[in-house]
Amino acid sequence: MKTTYTITQAQQQLPAMVKESASLGMIPITRHHETVAYVVSKERMDSIVETLEILAQPETMHHIRAYERGELNFHSVDALNDDR
Repeated sequence: MKTTYTITQAQQQLPAMVKESASLGMIPITRHHETVAYVVSKERMDSIVETLEILAQPETMHHIRAYERGELNFHSVDALNDDR
């Protein structure tokens, strides 16, 4: 399984690259030994878009940062039943 393609190889082997990206997530395409593009699987792209959507939500990011600072307390779902 090839993990990097040159532009010339990509032009000749696009169907194989698309199939391969499904298992690898993404495949770099190079020009003169420098990555210039990627073929990205749908699953990987969906993950990237979801991450960008989360990063664009200030309130969500506030809570994530609070968690990272150890400022949030978590309780088990069973604890909800104890509040009767």
